Amino acid sequence: MSRREQALALLAEVSLALDDDDIDGRLNIDRHYVNTIYRTLAGEGVVAREPGPDGKLQTLILQRATRSAVPQRELLAKGAS
Repeated sequence: MSRREQALALLAEVSLALDDDDIDGRLNIDRHYVNTIYRTLAGEGVVAREPGPDGKLQTLILQRATRSAVPQRELLAKGAS
């Protein structure tokens, strides 16, 4: 599995926005390389990158059908049910 595939699989698995440091720690990929992967994916419309509450950029996989970001509260509610 390529690093790109690993990065996408991680976001799909956790269904939450993660920052580059979180992803680096989970995949053992240099955070600068993680940043490059997700900037490319954001340019392709596969992920969204937005500042999180701590100011770090967070990456969230977009829904394939609509290519719109899944709201965090919706994902959290699904996890709680």
